[in-house]
Amino acid sequence: MISSSTDDKEDEEPETIIAWNDAQIRWTDDVRPVEDDHDDVPPDVLAPNPHQTFSFQGSIQLQGYTSESDQTWNSTGLTIWKASEYLSHYLLSQPPLVNQRVLELGAGLGLCGIVAHRLLQARTVYVTDGDSDVLKVMKENIQANRLAEERPISGHQLLWGAEYALAFLETMRRLEPENDSLLFDVILAADVVYVPQVIAPLFETVHTVLEPVVGVFLLAFARRLVDVTLDDVLQEAKRAGFVYEQRSSDPDTEQGLYLYAFRRPPPPK
Repeated sequence: MISSSTDDKEDEEPETIIAWNDAQIRWTDDVRPVEDDHDDVPPDVLAPNPHQTFSFQGSIQLQGYTSESDQTWNSTGLTIWKASEYLSHYLLSQPPLVNQRVLELGAGLGLCGIVAHRLLQARTVYVTDGDSDVLKVMKENIQANRLAEERPISGHQLLWGAEYALAFLETMRRLEPENDSLLFDVILAADVVYVPQVIAPLFETVHTVLEPVVGVFLLAFARRLVDVTLDDVLQEAKRAGFVYEQRSSDPDTEQGLYLYAFRRPPPPK
């Protein structure tokens, strides 16, 4: 299904958005949250204000929704989860991203990509999510936190898989016709794997758009009560031709947080 087109910037071509949200893969026909019928109860009694403002390092303000809101039940990217803060703090402990092209996958409200742009001086940042309900809020957050410097940051829809990744490269080619190298030096993702069927498309996407020699994919994984384990992710990474190393972990948190770096292996000598 195709929804109406939206513009990220007035001088860019309209972006065709596919109407999709992650509830379509998280909930099956047999397992869905029960909706109570509260038609006879005044709305102000039932629903506290679902909106929430999130602050990071004092200089970044993001608009979103509480984790308990109905909006977040349908589109998990509409709130901030611990893994995105964990990855953002890790990025701040590393050297700046000067002259680096950065892509965030499954960005939700856009925290990690905005950190790369605003606090780490990344040369170019693309912030992406597949969820069409998330995109409007994400783009508003990007606009509100954009620096007035010549270091572009933009928000786009990107569903996962080789086909979508190749189409995304074509979109970038239209946006950056003067750029001969569109692949990314750094790809970021936080808490984006919660059902088994997204793991292979995730690594297909990374394989397609990551710079093969120096590029690195940083993934923050949150241990949850879902049908995906960290071992599932690492095994698929091997099948997709990546090597990896654990960069940090915080297993004592309520969820357990793990940060891994994935690279393409060096060519044989």
